[in-house]
Amino acid sequence: MISVFSINTARIRLRWCRQLSVLGLVCTTAPLMNRVLAQDGASRGPMISGPAGSSAESEDTPVSAAGMTPAGYIGAYDMLRDSVHGLHLALNGHLVMDRDSVKTIVDSMARRWITALEQTDIAPFQRMPMTLLYARVGQDANVQDGVRAMLAKPGLSVSERAWILSSAIAALVETADPTTPARVQLARTYLSQLELLPLASTGFQRFVAITQIMRATAEVGDDAQALRDGWHAFGLLPQVSDYETRAQIASSKSFLKFALLLSAQRSGTHIIDSLVTVFRKTITPPAELLAKDTALRRFEKERRESFDIVAKRVVFFGRPAAPFVATHWFNQPKPSLVSNAAPDARIESLNDGVIRIVGMGWYGCPWCHRAMAQLQKLRPKLPKGVDIAYYLYTQGYWDGDLIGPDEEVEHLKRYYIDRKHYTFPIAIWAAPKDSTPEGGMLPRKSPMLQAYAFSAGPTLLIVDGHGVVRHYQEGLNSYDADLKTVVEQLLRERNHAQTTTTSATPLVPSASRSTSSLQ
Repeated sequence: MISVFSINTARIRLRWCRQLSVLGLVCTTAPLMNRVLAQDGASRGPMISGPAGSSAESEDTPVSAAGMTPAGYIGAYDMLRDSVHGLHLALNGHLVMDRDSVKTIVDSMARRWITALEQTDIAPFQRMPMTLLYARVGQDANVQDGVRAMLAKPGLSVSERAWILSSAIAALVETADPTTPARVQLARTYLSQLELLPLASTGFQRFVAITQIMRATAEVGDDAQALRDGWHAFGLLPQVSDYETRAQIASSKSFLKFALLLSAQRSGTHIIDSLVTVFRKTITPPAELLAKDTALRRFEKERRESFDIVAKRVVFFGRPAAPFVATHWFNQPKPSLVSNAAPDARIESLNDGVIRIVGMGWYGCPWCHRAMAQLQKLRPKLPKGVDIAYYLYTQGYWDGDLIGPDEEVEHLKRYYIDRKHYTFPIAIWAAPKDSTPEGGMLPRKSPMLQAYAFSAGPTLLIVDGHGVVRHYQEGLNSYDADLKTVVEQLLRERNHAQTTTTSATPLVPSASRSTSSLQ
C-alpha cells in the first residue's frame, strides 16, 4: 500500500518495515492494492506501478488513479484504513514508535492518498472514505464540502442520509486527532440534521452520535455540556417504540461514560441507581412480543447478561472501591486481615490515604503485558502518595499443561519479578480448583473481579485516598497522557484537605483507539 504514495518500495522495507516488523499488513499491502485497483480490468495491468522493467516505484513517479473504478476505489480505501489501524495499534501499544512518529506517518499516508483521489472522477455518494481522510488530516472545510455533496444527491433514503450524517460525526469526533471545540461544534451541526429524520428508523444511530459527541465534549473540558448530552442520549429511551433499539441503548457501554459524569453530582450515585432500575425494565421485551417470537428469549438472555455487566460497572463510580482479595502478594507485606474466600486469602483495604492506579489482567493477555510495562515506566514519575498496584489471577495451566495454583504462582513470580523486575505491588488470586457440573475442574473465581464485573484486559481503575473509585477504563492507551490529568486532580483535592469526593469531577475514560483482550 505504501507504494500508492510514490515511495520507493525498497526504501520502505529498509526504513519502515525495520521498525514496523510486527505490522506486516502495512508493508505487504502494495501488491494487494494493485490487484484491487485493477480488479475490473486485469488487462490494463497494475494501475499503480513502478517504471518499466522495474517492480519498484521511482521516488519521483507521480501517483495516478486515473481509470479507478468505484469498487476499486472503495477496496483500496479499505486497505488504507486497515493499515492506518495497524499503525494505531503500534501507537497505542507502544510497540515500535512514539506517538508523534506514528501520527506523522498516518497523516502522511492520508495526505498522499487524498492527492491521488482528488484526481479521480468519483460520484458524490462514494466520497465518504475521502471525507473521513479529510477529517483525519484536519481539512474540516473539505469535510463539509464532501458531506454537502453527498446529501445533495437526489433520491436519498432516510437510512442513507442518516449514514452520511452519522459517519461524518464519527469522523470529526472519533477518527480525528486531536478533538477540538470547533470540530465538536461542527459535529453538533450534523447531529441537528440527523435529529430531523424519523426517530423510528434512526433511533440507535442518533443515540450513538450523541454519545460520541458527549465523550468528545468531555475531552475538550466542558463536563456540564457533556452531562446534558448524556441526558439527551438516554432520554431517547421512552421515545423509542422498538424493543431491540431500546435494549441496545440501555445496554450500551456509553452508560459507563455517562455514569462517570453523573457520579460527580451531589446526588449522582442515587441517580445512577435509579437509571439502572429503569434500564433493567427497558431491556425486558413485552410478554406479547415474546409469545409471538420465541427467538427473542435467547436475545433477551444475551441482553440481560450484557446489561448486568454494564450495571455492575456503573454502580461503583463515586463509591468505595472493593478491597483487594488475594492469596499471594509480591513487592509488599502480606495483609493481616484474613478472608474466607479461599485458603490463605487476605484482604487489603484501599482506604488508606494512598491514591492508587489499579490494573487488572492475566498472564495470557498480551495487552496486559504491555500495560504492566507502561505502568512500570510510569511509577518513578509519580508524586509522593500515589502508587500503582496490579491484580492477577491464575488460569489453571501453564504452557499447555494443567497445573496447581501454587505451581502456577511460582511461574508467575519468576516471570514478573525475577525476569521483568516489576517493582510495584502485585496481588495474585490463586484459589483452588472447584468441580464443574460437567465433571471438570476450574479455578475458583475471584470475588474482587466479580465485584468489578471484570471481563476484558487490561482494565484500569484509579482509587482516591478515601478508597473511592474515580476513574475506569478498559483497553490499552497511553497511560502517561491519559492518567496525568486524573492524578493531578486528585492531588489537588488531597492538598486542599477535602474530606469527600461528591464535588469532584472524574474524567471520562478514553474508549476510542484502545485495544483490549476479551477474557
